[in-house]
Parts: sequence; C-alpha cells; structure tokens
Amino acid sequence: MSGRKNDRRNGLALALSTTFHLIILGVVINQAPPEYIYPEPTAAPLDVEIVTMPEIPPITIPPPPKVEPPIIKPEPTPPITPPTPPKPEPAKPQQPRPEPARPEPPKPAPAQAAAPKA
Repeated sequence: MSGRKNDRRNGLALALSTTFHLIILGVVINQAPPEYIYPEPTAAPLDVEIVTMPEIPPITIPPPPKVEPPIIKPEPTPPITPPTPPKPEPAKPQQPRPEPARPEPPKPAPAQAAAPKA
C-alpha cells in the first residue's frame, strides 16, 4: 500500500515542480525585450553575382590509325597421302610334312633268359 502512496506523491511533486518551472520560464520570456526573442536580421543582403561556367567544347578523340596486318603466306605443304598397306608375301608352295619316325617295337626277350634253369 505504501508503495502506491509514494508513487502518487512523487508524481504530484514532479508535476508541481515542472509546472512551477514552466511558469517562471514564461514570466522571464514575457519580461524580456522582443529583440531577444525575435532578433532582427542585422546583416545586409549580399550582392551576389551569379557566375556560370563557360561552355566546354566537346572532346574529340581522333580515331586510331589503320594498320593492316602483314600478310603471312603459309609454306607449301606436301599433299597428305594415306599410308600404303604392306604387300602380302607370295604364297610358298606347300611341302608335305615328313612323318615322324616311328619307334621300333620292343624286341621280345630271349626265351632262355625268361626260363629258369633246372
């Protein structure tokens, strides 16, 4: 409760204080001579001559000189010929293959060697 009461008192004090200051300020302004409130212009208007810039002629840039590029003649190149395929060798006559020598059949062992002695 006391917090609200203090807020009201503070607000009232602020309002009264502000009002008092504004009243004092108004009295001071009303007592002041009008020259202080609305000063008269004391400076005489200046004589100003308006100076314009002279016209500047447009800048013309001359075109660059025409230089023709030198003509370069290409060296003559030999005509391109496709590579020639290799010629096939002439066919050799077919010679019959010699038959491989057949091994001789094994000889039968002598009968005496096979028969035991009595």
